[in-house]
Amino acid sequence: MRSPLLEKTPKRVWVLPTSMANNMTQLLLTLMRPHRPRPWRCALLFALLLLPSLAWPLNKDAKQAYKQGQRAVKSEVWNQARRHFEKSHQLEPSWSKPIEALIRLKLDRRIAPVGIRANIEQFSKLKPESYKRWLFQARLAHQQGRSKAAIDMYSKALAKRPKTLTALLHRADLRMEIGNFKAALADYDSLLGLRANHKDARWGRLLALVALRRWEDAHASVLMLRTSFPNNGALLRLHQTISRQGGFPTPDVPTRPSTQYRELPPSSDAP
Repeated sequence: MRSPLLEKTPKRVWVLPTSMANNMTQLLLTLMRPHRPRPWRCALLFALLLLPSLAWPLNKDAKQAYKQGQRAVKSEVWNQARRHFEKSHQLEPSWSKPIEALIRLKLDRRIAPVGIRANIEQFSKLKPESYKRWLFQARLAHQQGRSKAAIDMYSKALAKRPKTLTALLHRADLRMEIGNFKAALADYDSLLGLRANHKDARWGRLLALVALRRWEDAHASVLMLRTSFPNNGALLRLHQTISRQGGFPTPDVPTRPSTQYRELPPSSDAP
C-alpha cells in the first residue's frame, strides 16, 4: 500500500480577490499623496505588505481546467467545455468562475440545462451580493415562461447595478410582452440614456410608442431609425402605418426593401 505521504498533492497558486486588489490600489494612491503625515504612510504601507498573506490558495489544476473550458467554448465544443468547468468546480468549490461559466452554457442553451437551478443556488451562496445571481434567475424564469417573475428578478439585479444594459433591455422587452408599454418605454429611455446608439433599444422604444399611439413621437423615432436602416422592409411598413395614423407624408418605397430587422407585433395599430 502506498504511503499517504507519497501521494501527489495538488499544486496551488495564491490568488488575491478582486475587491482586495482594488483596495490595495487605493491604499497605494493614498500613500503617494504628499499631504499625508509620515506615520500614516508607514502604517498603511505595513498593512499593504501584509495583505498578500490574507489571500486564499487556488487549486492550480482547477485553474487549468477552467482555462481548458474557456478554450472549448471558443472552439464551440460545448460538452467538453461543460466537463472542464464541472471538473474545475469540483476541485475548487469556493471559486465562483467555473460555476458561473457552467450556468452561462446552460442558459445559452449550448448544453442541456440539467441541474441549472442547483447551479444558480451554488453561485448565489458563493456570491450573495452579486447582481449576476438575479440575472441568472431572471433568464431562467424567462425561458420557463414566467414573465412576471423574470421582471422581478431583473428589477433586483438593477437595484444592485442600475446601469446593467442587458437587464434593462430584457425587462423592457418582457414588459412589452405583458402589455405594460409605459414601463417598457421608461426602460428603453433609461437604456438609451446610457447608450444612445443601442439598436434594440431604439427599435423597442419605437414599438412602445406605436403601442401607446403616440404618433408624433413615433414618427420622429422612425425617421431616426430609417437613417440607419433606410432599406429595411419591416421598418418601412411601420413608417407607413405611423404616417397614415398620424397624418404625416407617406414615405417613399425603396426599390429593394430588405428583410425585417426585428419581428413586429401582430398589428401596428394595436393600442
